[in-house]
Amino acid sequence: MLLVRFVAIALALGAPSFAQTELAPAVDATPDLQTQVTPEVVSAEIIRERLAGLSETEQAAKALYEEALQRLDRAAKSAEAAAALRAEAENAPQRLQTIREELSRSPAVPTPDIPADATLVQLEQGEAEAIARLTAARQTESQLQNETTRRQERRTQIQDSLPQRRQDLTLVEEAMAASPPADADPALTIARRTSLLAEQRELRARIDELEAERASYDARRDLLPARRDRAVRAVAEAEQLVTAWRELVTARRQLEAERAARDAERLRREAARRAPPLQP
Repeated sequence: MLLVRFVAIALALGAPSFAQTELAPAVDATPDLQTQVTPEVVSAEIIRERLAGLSETEQAAKALYEEALQRLDRAAKSAEAAAALRAEAENAPQRLQTIREELSRSPAVPTPDIPADATLVQLEQGEAEAIARLTAARQTESQLQNETTRRQERRTQIQDSLPQRRQDLTLVEEAMAASPPADADPALTIARRTSLLAEQRELRARIDELEAERASYDARRDLLPARRDRAVRAVAEAEQLVTAWRELVTARRQLEAERAARDAERLRREAARRAPPLQP
């Protein structure tokens, strides 16, 4: 009865045979439980439904389904990362053209934007904001200076990782093509095949992500030096702006110090005039 129940579950999902899908290798045409679990059937929603239907004694199947959920989550993240990397590669030529046009123009001479009635506190705040922008600009420049080394290291890591990932994928697909033992527990057979399909999806997505990352570095090779040049210019402009604000703050502090000294001297003289004359 258990065998019939799991066959009915798989057939009710309306999944085509495993040999007809593009994500899995061909298997024996025998319509057994294994061929009913196809890539189309492997989704987080369906796996959670199967987990909910397991009894407390089916711990092995539960562990396989939970592992499959984790693999599907990692596969989705790899697919998202690969899409972002391809978008970066596609946009690289336009970004490079924009930066080159920007660098072809003469550097701007930054000047503080000061209200006519600015107080010393406002000037000090403007100086602090300019210093914060300079710190950020220097951080960006430092990151871009280190990016070349980081990319070279990542290329080596990708080159070393891809063959192992492809070998892992081959082993998984060979395991998927193998028929389960005749006396295998039907519930465990379905869970094991679900886990293998999730692992296949994860490996393919990870391989695609690594290949997209490597291609992205190639597409953005000329963009990195241009970004570094722009960052260097941004630091220079930020330094000039900090200097300008600092001079304003220093001048205002000196002015207010002189004004305070004059006021103190005036008050001293007024107090001296109001004081009674000394008695002989």
